[in-house]
Amino acid sequence: MKQALSWAALVATALIIGFLTPIYGLSILACILALAVLVLAYKKPELALILWLLTVVFVPSWTNVYVGGIGLPPAAFGVPILLGIGLSRVFGPEPVRINRMDIAIGLATLMVLFLSFTGELRGIVFVRDLLVLWVLGYLLGRNVTVKVTRAYVIMMTVVAAWGIVEFFFGMHLFLEWMPSPSHTLNLIQERAGVSRSEASFGHGIAYGATLAMAIPFAHQLRKNVVLVQALLAAGILVSLSRGPMLALAFTLILTAWVFSSSGKTRLRYTVLAVAVGGAVYTVMSGLYSGVYSGEVAGSGNARLDQYGLVRDSLHWMSSALTFVGQDASPLVNGVQLIDSTPLRFAVNFGIITAVLFLVPVLVAAVRCVKRTAGPASVALAGQIPVLLVTSPITQWQVLLFFMMGMVAAERVRKTHQSSEPGTDVESQVPVSAR
Repeated sequence: MKQALSWAALVATALIIGFLTPIYGLSILACILALAVLVLAYKKPELALILWLLTVVFVPSWTNVYVGGIGLPPAAFGVPILLGIGLSRVFGPEPVRINRMDIAIGLATLMVLFLSFTGELRGIVFVRDLLVLWVLGYLLGRNVTVKVTRAYVIMMTVVAAWGIVEFFFGMHLFLEWMPSPSHTLNLIQERAGVSRSEASFGHGIAYGATLAMAIPFAHQLRKNVVLVQALLAAGILVSLSRGPMLALAFTLILTAWVFSSSGKTRLRYTVLAVAVGGAVYTVMSGLYSGVYSGEVAGSGNARLDQYGLVRDSLHWMSSALTFVGQDASPLVNGVQLIDSTPLRFAVNFGIITAVLFLVPVLVAAVRCVKRTAGPASVALAGQIPVLLVTSPITQWQVLLFFMMGMVAAERVRKTHQSSEPGTDVESQVPVSAR
């Protein structure tokens, strides 16, 4: 009977779409699809989150869909998913718990909205990125389960293999994908005369950094853990990006420090860390030698110059940006490009707001030092080398905030478990590391 009703509902929905689309255009179809996604998220939150991750990971971020004249990235697919999950939490048995990281992100969000509404920040792009990338990613990350993180690791393994094939065979699938005069994300960058792998991420740094975040979660797989981590490491190396390579080494060190509870596990981590460290050193040495050494060194020196140029213009609670020209280009002391997430946040929104946005990173780092971290905290703390040398770009930025939400959920879950007698507080520690 239920199956018959389901088929009847499907046929009725198809007829309604077929009848209304010629009258109202694709907007009615989009609304119905959004409603369907919302219902799916309400009934199957884990499946909805996995579908969102698939969309974010494999659809380039510059594939914009315009709604009301505003270009929305693929990550905006998560809006109806968040609404559906929110309804399932409100009406479900598990209560919504708020912690200090949620409050910090909430206050930072209010500050950015205030600066936008008062005119200090001009253009819709600041509010769009805030709401459909950062806050959306964070809130979705707050609802992640082990099944979702396992799916993330599998996706990243596929992306790593894709990047390796891309590097050795020059198969760049998105080279001609939606070219635009306002960005160069569809173009392939080179380092030391070699094309860098970037898969669907539009930039080698975003590609490599996102792979590094998957390393601590590989232990949630039931087999081939070392093989998966080695493949992720190889994928990061072919990005030829220094920040992700340092993040790779740092993440492995943190993973060994936090999760090595036995001699066998500690030895395995040590061997892997030494092997990867040697590979990173070899690649770095190659980049900083030869005819292209000046180009590589200059890229690093430019980041130091940016800090010196904008340091004295920063404010505690207001933006340091000025907007020039007809297109209102945002500048600070004539500088437009800033390759550092903390510095970019401080320039755009003020020092206090920048600190609030990065509270989950600080919490993750402290938990790693105390060896009380879960996989999400290790993954996020491991991103510190990338955060220092990269502004929020492409899919990495939304997945970064997604990881922040996971750190907050990890903390809430552990606090709740420790308050219940007989609960296994270590249930979030990777099985293979116990």
